[in-house]
Amino acid sequence: MTDLSDEVLVDRAQQELPYNSRSYQILMQRYQPYLYRLIYASLKDADESHDVLQEVLVRVYKSLPGFKKESAFKTWLTAITINRCNTRHDKIKREARFKDLWAREAPDSYEHQFDHKDDEFGRLIEGLNYQERQILSLRFVAEMELKDIAEIAGLKLSACKMKFYRSLEKIKARQTDDS
Repeated sequence: MTDLSDEVLVDRAQQELPYNSRSYQILMQRYQPYLYRLIYASLKDADESHDVLQEVLVRVYKSLPGFKKESAFKTWLTAITINRCNTRHDKIKREARFKDLWAREAPDSYEHQFDHKDDEFGRLIEGLNYQERQILSLRFVAEMELKDIAEIAGLKLSACKMKFYRSLEKIKARQTDDS
């Protein structure tokens, strides 16, 4: 059954769930490494990434029977994942602001809380804002097309392209400054 296409497995899972989850399990085994890399590229924290991955798996389990196939399964799955990452990112930012207020210290930028010493891609995107990191992660980690990234991010294709190329220019300028 593992050699079946996503479309066939989705059809089977929609018919089987919630009584039989074999097709769902195969789909998730297929996509779990991809999802984790995508989540980690956004959040840069292993524990948070594992938590979000579990949330995504539950959300897909609950939502798969209603999946209307208006987009590819991978695009739909990626959109769910990015939405969960955005929700978690916002929560982390709120908690960081609360801690900063509580400690009555000047708030540190959330962007600098991650340690990118062992992560080359992480070092490259360090200093970019969340949406810029997300777009670059989807393009280079998830290897998605810009039109699919635009759909997931809720942007027009032209805006997504602009943000993508400006992010690359920021990285290039920073590398030039470091030389």
